[in-house]
Amino acid sequence: MPRGILPEVKLHAVKDYISGNGTHQSHASNLGVNEAAFKKWVDKYKTFGESAFLRTGHNQSYCASLKKDVVKAYLNGEGSYRELAVKYRISSGDTVRQWVLKYNKHEKLNDYETGENAIMTKGRKTTFDERVEIVKYCIAHNHNYTGTSEQFGVSYQQARNYTIKYEKLGVAGLYDRRGKRKPEEEMTELEKLRAENRILRVEKEQAEMEKTCGDRKEAGLSRQRNKDIYQIIKEEHEEHHYSIQSLCKIGKITRAAYYKWLRRIETANDRLNKQIAGQLEAIHKEHPDMGYRRLNDKLRHDQGIHVNDKRILRICRKQQIRSNLKYRYDGCSRPSKNPSFIAENILNRDFHADGLNKKWVTDVTEFKYGTSFDHIHKLYLSVILDLCDHRPVAYVIGDHNDKQLVFDTFNLAVKNNPGAHPIFHSDRGFQYTSRAFHQKLVDAGMTQSMSRAAHCTDNGAMEGFWGILKREMYYGRKYHTREELVQAITAYIDYYIKDRPQRCLGVLTPLEYHERILAA
Repeated sequence: MPRGILPEVKLHAVKDYISGNGTHQSHASNLGVNEAAFKKWVDKYKTFGESAFLRTGHNQSYCASLKKDVVKAYLNGEGSYRELAVKYRISSGDTVRQWVLKYNKHEKLNDYETGENAIMTKGRKTTFDERVEIVKYCIAHNHNYTGTSEQFGVSYQQARNYTIKYEKLGVAGLYDRRGKRKPEEEMTELEKLRAENRILRVEKEQAEMEKTCGDRKEAGLSRQRNKDIYQIIKEEHEEHHYSIQSLCKIGKITRAAYYKWLRRIETANDRLNKQIAGQLEAIHKEHPDMGYRRLNDKLRHDQGIHVNDKRILRICRKQQIRSNLKYRYDGCSRPSKNPSFIAENILNRDFHADGLNKKWVTDVTEFKYGTSFDHIHKLYLSVILDLCDHRPVAYVIGDHNDKQLVFDTFNLAVKNNPGAHPIFHSDRGFQYTSRAFHQKLVDAGMTQSMSRAAHCTDNGAMEGFWGILKREMYYGRKYHTREELVQAITAYIDYYIKDRPQRCLGVLTPLEYHERILAA
């Protein structure tokens, strides 16, 4: 443990963390130590309680049988160094690591002795026939690797490896393939270039991902990058028999790191990523317009899975899930040459409303349908949105962009929301600047607000709704008949209200948010 910090300070910080206050990183930063040191303190507390931070003046000793059990547990994949240290009440994961290292170096230590015989035996070169006999004996004696190593005078690791290879590959796994793979000097330039290109492609994707995610050095990013490189090395080795050493050199990683990945045990985090990837594929197939943020919102709303956006982005990039491109929006609003009434921009781009029927925005947009360029027809949609729950208060579909279309929409909104007196915001289209429409607003007790000339962002909430609607149900599709287009518009607005969660609404649909406001 780092010196200079009082035991009671360490104890207080660990208890505070276990209580749910702060992270490893935040506590380590406050104490001026690295994160790994603080994690060790937490593990010690979980193992020994408050006595973990008392200085005893001597090292803790462990019996030979305990060391033997811990090493075997690690070799059997029962946990990491830290996990086994906590499980067996050992002072540190580093201690477990030292035991395993000594074991793998075939050091003859008294701590590993059983009676007069040591568990470890120095490895030796074996023939194919010997390896067959070793495997037969080991399997017949319930995979007793220690007994097998003593019987044939080989190391524990040799007995274990021969048996595992046989069970995985059969007799072919017992052939000595050392030196039989293509060394680097035997690889053609074309083979080298092909392997390098696969790895460089992964590194380029990693660089783009880190640029998108900012300067934060996340361990997950590094693992993701190396995971892809490890997978490429494995595939190239199995398919073309290139040497592991050469491929690791091309990938700029160590062989030890590769073999550690190769022997990895799938974690709960890996399983969750696979689950998320499958669900993202299904959602994307149904809604190809969704980007990674909306996909994440859909997972939270429908599946109750709460992960951050960066994780979804990494999975989407790996699975090559991309949303449809957004097309440029062309408006159909026509300003009046002689407006009867122009209102002040009272809304002033404040698109937040703290209650229902406080602020309404409206506009008209244009659609096209037909079977050929000679038979193109237009359809118009007029919508009024409530800025509180983003719910369409009313909408009307018509064949002409005229005053009646807007009047019908307004009348329907008033009918559905009697007693509503919102700020009513629009652009300066000829329908909204007419005296007749102004009189309708006065009669309904509403306050009229208008965008400034040539400032479409003054009605940004409405323009955003048009962009969402057209990207998700109109752009990239062909509608041949009026009925087909009307049905698509109606179905989408119903989906938008009832099934499309929005992050700005707390990952709720407009209808769910509307009902929550009413129930409050």
